[in-house]
Amino acid sequence: MDANKNYNKTLTTTIRLKRIERGITQAELAKNVNISPIIYGHIESGRRELKIYEFVNLCHYLDIDIDETLESSILNINENILTLEKKLKNKVISFTSFKGGVGVSTLSILLSNEISKDYKIILIDSHYQNSCYDLRMRDIKTFPETKPLYEIKTVPFENLANYLSTAKTEYDYIIIDLPKFFYIEDHIENIIEKSDFVFAPFHLRYNNQPFETYKDEPLRYADGRLDLFVNLRERSSKKGNKAVFSLIPFRNNIDVEFKEYIENYDITLIPETFKEFEEIPEYLDTINPISTNENSSFAPYIMETMKVLYYLMEITDSNLVIEDQKNIKKLRWKNLFDRI
Repeated sequence: MDANKNYNKTLTTTIRLKRIERGITQAELAKNVNISPIIYGHIESGRRELKIYEFVNLCHYLDIDIDETLESSILNINENILTLEKKLKNKVISFTSFKGGVGVSTLSILLSNEISKDYKIILIDSHYQNSCYDLRMRDIKTFPETKPLYEIKTVPFENLANYLSTAKTEYDYIIIDLPKFFYIEDHIENIIEKSDFVFAPFHLRYNNQPFETYKDEPLRYADGRLDLFVNLRERSSKKGNKAVFSLIPFRNNIDVEFKEYIENYDITLIPETFKEFEEIPEYLDTINPISTNENSSFAPYIMETMKVLYYLMEITDSNLVIEDQKNIKKLRWKNLFDRI
């Protein structure tokens, strides 16, 4: 279909809403119209253009009036219609830490890889170790045919906060791998002020030591400068920043008492522990699904990782499965009230 991008999105809006209204999953619809589930997922997310014969088959299966839909699409190509499908998120997700070696870069890469299947994202590597950049360069050398080349933009760190305003007009999600937030405090604080979500992985000062042993100095329960992270949260709140601050346990299980304590500072605690293992960079692109042969021996690790990613996606509203369920529920209630 040679229609422009907005026109294509307007058509897929109609199809997606009808699918949700009828309670049909993407996989079920794809099967009934002879389209690969992966390809159909790309069509709905806007990563692949809808072809004419696909549009006709989808309309026939969903009982959509083709003429009416085409006429409506032409008359209503505007932002209000587009947001019915999947409004542009324009969200900034920052990963930082108050102690090194806790999986900041790994988590930022994993989340980027997972939500890039449904959204247009940019991953910004501002970490002084260049972990994300190095992994990308290694991929290009190892998988030159399967890893498409694209331009890597360079932005001076001191200008990154200003660049985010431009990036928000181009991407659904901007994910930033930051160094420890007190390294370049002024610049990082400016970035965090423009962030919608701030995630900080951490581990305990001593393994398996109960939180109650730190009742006199509770912020020393975590290794590193948790006190500075709490101060950052407080300064951010005073400035009117509505960003969600969250801690991610790394390797250690955390006492529920600590969860209750840290929530007093308006900081959430992810209820799953990220357990990084050595081979994880090799499996970034295959981490989901876990059924492939090369992943079978790593299934327990991958399941643990997916639990963490699930919570990150739920918090950042980047899980289309969750969004579909919410929309289905809303439509069912609407239909019920319309009958009254």
